[in-house]
Amino acid sequence: MILKIRTSPSPLRLKAAELENTSSLSASSIELGDSVKVTCSSTGGTGTKQYAVFYKQKSQDSWTKVRDYATGTTVSVTPKASTIYTIRVKAKDNSNTVVNRDLTLTVTSPSALKGTSKVSSQSVSAGSSVTVMCSSSNGTAPYYYNVERMKVGNGSWTTIQSYSTTSSVKVSLPSAGTYQIRVTTQDMGGESVVEYFTVTAS
Repeated sequence: MILKIRTSPSPLRLKAAELENTSSLSASSIELGDSVKVTCSSTGGTGTKQYAVFYKQKSQDSWTKVRDYATGTTVSVTPKASTIYTIRVKAKDNSNTVVNRDLTLTVTSPSALKGTSKVSSQSVSAGSSVTVMCSSSNGTAPYYYNVERMKVGNGSWTTIQSYSTTSSVKVSLPSAGTYQIRVTTQDMGGESVVEYFTVTAS
């Protein structure tokens, strides 16, 4: 008598999905002096993933290492120039498979300081005052305002307010004539801009 032994087929081994690097940036464009956050992520692969982060100016060949392989998933990068950068994230799994992901970051120059001051009137009675409303945009706050007055034909400037954050300044016009008012705005970064206004007193 011959016994037939039925054997079960060997279970199929599931092949691990290929490692895919899905890292990303918090922004595609920033101003010089700001930082961008790199979020390291991946799918597939085997075991615990580790990430290394590098960056370089797009026009150059040499890379700067921000961080060597580690399991942390958040890294900050602060570029040093206004240009286009490539940020490279290397994802590595337990089998030492490495997949790169290159991300593009544009770094722009900070907006230039602009003076946006105004005067309350361009024509007043002699002996009265005008109000200078100092204001500015862009640059780096806080802003400091220097206000001066000169009677045309006199040739010398009189300081009404030395650099101060006070933005509303009264300027007296003691006698009839044409006056120049000069407003110099300086920001925290040392950048300055000058504005001129003409006021007639009669």
